[in-house]
Amino acid sequence: MFGFLKKRKYKLPKDYELEARDFIFLENLVKILPKKFSFLQEHINKEFLLNKSKMLLKENGNISFGLDEELFHKYKRESFADSSKILNIEVRNKITFDIESINIHLLNGVFWGYYLNPATKFEDLDFNNFNIQNIRFLEFKNENKVFLKNLIGGVSNDLLSKLDLESTFKIEIEEGDFYVIKNLGDGNYLSMDNKGAVYGMIHDPYEIEQIFNNKEKFFEALKSGEFNINDYYERKVNAV
Repeated sequence: MFGFLKKRKYKLPKDYELEARDFIFLENLVKILPKKFSFLQEHINKEFLLNKSKMLLKENGNISFGLDEELFHKYKRESFADSSKILNIEVRNKITFDIESINIHLLNGVFWGYYLNPATKFEDLDFNNFNIQNIRFLEFKNENKVFLKNLIGGVSNDLLSKLDLESTFKIEIEEGDFYVIKNLGDGNYLSMDNKGAVYGMIHDPYEIEQIFNNKEKFFEALKSGEFNINDYYERKVNAV
């Protein structure tokens, strides 16, 4: 999914960096949308979109962005569902003359990612030759958020503010079902299983590490400062 990130001291791998061609593609994409989605144009900037990565457990071609947390809260729209999609944006390929279908992923009404055939090059798309008559807008209510909040129970707002419960989602993999409690960015997460144990989920190299065997120990360590989420992630990244 999404990543609430702040600019880091270490250098990102080349594949994660956003280039001028990325922004040109995104600017062209949102400009052809119907007027009701024109607010998305404000989201395409280097201060907000910090990096890119492949979406975890999604079809190849789905790309998500690391987002600046402060700007996310500025841009988010309460009238939108937790997750939504703009589907079937059609653009002609100048080389193959095929119609390319592009989807946009939104989080609380914020531009968060897109789908494009991975074989398609940005520069091959003709944004003067497009069709938006077949666009569909889908919203998804987040039942996982309700489950997770009930699982966590009574915890202070100060501690909850360190997490991303409002944008949680469930990851279903061989090891079990996990509910994201903090998006660390670049496809990495802190998560909680349905019994309240807390895990670090690192995708490159793939690792699922139990950090706390129950939620009480996790919140105690978070409150005392014994456990720091940013420090944990820095250790995992620098160990790679």
